[in-house]
Amino acid sequence: MSNQESVESLLLNRQLYDVKISSTVCNLCFFPNDGHSCVASELRIYSTVLMNQTQGNVSVSCPTLDKELIDRACNAAALALVAGASVTEVRLLPSGVLLIDFDNGLTLTVTNHSARRENAWVLQEPDYSENLPRIEIHCSNTGSVDEFQIG
Repeated sequence: MSNQESVESLLLNRQLYDVKISSTVCNLCFFPNDGHSCVASELRIYSTVLMNQTQGNVSVSCPTLDKELIDRACNAAALALVAGASVTEVRLLPSGVLLIDFDNGLTLTVTNHSARRENAWVLQEPDYSENLPRIEIHCSNTGSVDEFQIG
């Protein structure tokens, strides 16, 4: 399975159920829309996100605040706009940039560089048990995307 197919299998036709934002990571939890399965997927974002729509990008600006704090505020604002929406299309660019289209017409762009971590983003199945194998897809700060089988 290609990286694109693996990413699609973990995100496509899923609803963004929960968003948690901390100082270094944004955790997004997706559940399938079919109502029969409760297997979630989690996208951990260590980089910045952009929200594209016809009006432009979400932007938070304050010259007296630290750039890192502004970046976190922009991430929070962008992610709040897609909470509860369902994923309709996923595109993984060769550079490691991840584009996620939602049914509310918005597109979330997850960038391929983190100033604080080794990975820009990690997409994974949740760790329910150490005995069950699961998939993790990592995008490094160089834009390299690798898939790992854990367990």
